[in-house]
Amino acid sequence: MEIKKFKKDEIIFKQDAYQDFMYDIRWGKVGIYEGYGTPEQRLLRELGPEDLFGEMGLIEARPRSATAVSLEKDTQCALITRDDFESYFSDKPAKVLVIMQRMSERIRDLSNEVARLSK
Repeated sequence: MEIKKFKKDEIIFKQDAYQDFMYDIRWGKVGIYEGYGTPEQRLLRELGPEDLFGEMGLIEARPRSATAVSLEKDTQCALITRDDFESYFSDKPAKVLVIMQRMSERIRDLSNEVARLSK
């Protein structure tokens, strides 16, 4: 598994870009933004060590739904490829459960946001 280092404020991936891997934060913090670099920029989530992000791009093989930016100097992330992910099912099933729980949390957060905006 490859480890990538990012400088503070470095873009890890841009909204609408295509990448077929996800990230596992080993050190530092990452911000997930909607509309990054625009006046409407909005921080959706701040992530730290052991958090995963970019799983939708890996699983769906579709463009990124947001922009990820390193929030700390020398943020380190492991790149998880499709092959790595597929091996998790037999070698690291607990990690697959964590990924599913994080995705569920994000869906729940989005559902709550939609409900709040609908009022």
